[in-house]
Amino acid sequence: FWYNRRWYEYTGSTPEQMEGWGWQSVHDPKVLPRVLERWSASIAQGRPFDMEFPLKSAEGRFRWFLTRVMPLKDAEGRVVRWFGTNTDINENVELAEALRKANEDLELRVESRTRELKLYAEELEAFSYSAAHDLRAPVRTITSFTQLAVTEGGSGIPQKAREHLARVLRAAETMTAILDGLLRLSRLTTSELDLAAVDVSALAAEVAAELASAEPGRPVELAIEPGLTAMGDAKLLRILLQNLLGNAWKFTSRRPNAKISLSREEPAGAGGFAVQDNGVGFDAEFTGKLFEPFQRLHSDDEFAGTGLGLAICKRIVQRHGGRIWAASAPGKGARISFTLGSAPI
Repeated sequence: FWYNRRWYEYTGSTPEQMEGWGWQSVHDPKVLPRVLERWSASIAQGRPFDMEFPLKSAEGRFRWFLTRVMPLKDAEGRVVRWFGTNTDINENVELAEALRKANEDLELRVESRTRELKLYAEELEAFSYSAAHDLRAPVRTITSFTQLAVTEGGSGIPQKAREHLARVLRAAETMTAILDGLLRLSRLTTSELDLAAVDVSALAAEVAAELASAEPGRPVELAIEPGLTAMGDAKLLRILLQNLLGNAWKFTSRRPNAKISLSREEPAGAGGFAVQDNGVGFDAEFTGKLFEPFQRLHSDDEFAGTGLGLAICKRIVQRHGGRIWAASAPGKGARISFTLGSAPI
């Protein structure tokens, strides 16, 4: 039965038009049924009414309002009157809607970009696998015919020519190792993970025994912390440890008192591990390149390798939802640390 002046100015209505339930005329017909349902429930239960909805202006345009109505009760708790306010929140609603649309557009763009990147990655993986697989045959041919030339030529091959052929064989062996590494790296991306509880200490001991059997006369002090466990794919974790312990074994080969250890990485929590050695180490400046394919910090004359081992380690760790990092200094050994998260990717 009463509205303030601002109401009449905004709606362009008259007191006679607003008598009783005449306020329905300024509501959006699409929203009005919901307003009536909520308002009727408040009246029936004597509860406050709180709702956002559009109201029509004198010019016929709708703006959003926040309407709050409180029941005024007598001493016996009976509702005798209702008092309410209408607050213009149109700018807030429009801003929220613009933000929602922006987020929706962003999600669509991110989703589209993610699909493109995934497709690109799959194509790149397929190319790497195909190239590595197809190149194995010609490399085998080079190796076979070079060996045949050496055998058939016998003592008739000049010493200089024999040295050239030996270099061809070494290059072919290196190429074979690189191709094997590329194939392994591509399979790591596509293979399914078989997650289970893994005894990391026992697995490391098996890998260490294999390394020791390959060089039985070499003294190495190897310390593996007992009781190390993780949730992961046992086959992939074996490859991880083969590469990490194998690197430590290789880069300590010039140390008369070689030391290699596998322990828990305390700062990273229960899921962290570290392989440490007292080998030749490397300049910390190059740590960022260490886990990228074909990035080698030592020449073939110093230490043989393909530059794929740590890239394979990085991919295995990432597939387990973890991360891998390194710390070292020239002549001070190296420490490779990694975590294995509980959520594989």
